Amino acid sequence: MSHDGHKMVTPNVLTGDTTQFDFPSDRIDSILPTSSPLSHPLLKSRARDIGPPFGWAGNPS
Repeated sequence: MSHDGHKMVTPNVLTGDTTQFDFPSDRIDSILPTSSPLSHPLLKSRARDIGPPFGWAGNPS
């Protein structure tokens, strides 16, 4: 959140991007890539449980 409360930046670890929102204009200023999808270490370990399109889709045995 910006110091004046006008802008907020939110990361999305599932899609590997970040969104900048402008409250006074009530719109998204930008969506920027920051990493690859599921690059967060906690999500990598859960990718098997999440399933497609973000996770592992093979047979576990």
